Amino acid sequence: MAKAFSTVLSTTNVRSVSSVAVTPAATITYTIPNADDLYSAWTAGQDETINLSGTHFVQQVVVFVITNDATPRTITFGTGFRVTAKITGLANKISTITFISDGTNMIETARAVGM
Repeated sequence: MAKAFSTVLSTTNVRSVSSVAVTPAATITYTIPNADDLYSAWTAGQDETINLSGTHFVQQVVVFVITNDATPRTITFGTGFRVTAKITGLANKISTITFISDGTNMIETARAVGM
């Protein structure tokens, strides 16, 4: 017999997701707002470098969804990020990359290129 989900009696452990606007540019400064988890999506207009600004807390999650136009773009993660490599996108495809904070850096946990 299947069990039903119980009612949430508290919002103590409920996390919210905030969307953060990103304006494509050669250098992007991604400012961390005071929010739980963050989501940002944009179309890369050129090869871009993303640097982190602001204070993030342990276990804060950031997800980037980057769309390429007809030209493949290279996304470099600079200050405040720890990644395995740059993202080299594919023409007219989407790349995603997810980070979690250790309190000092945003550390890459997953990526998908060419979706």
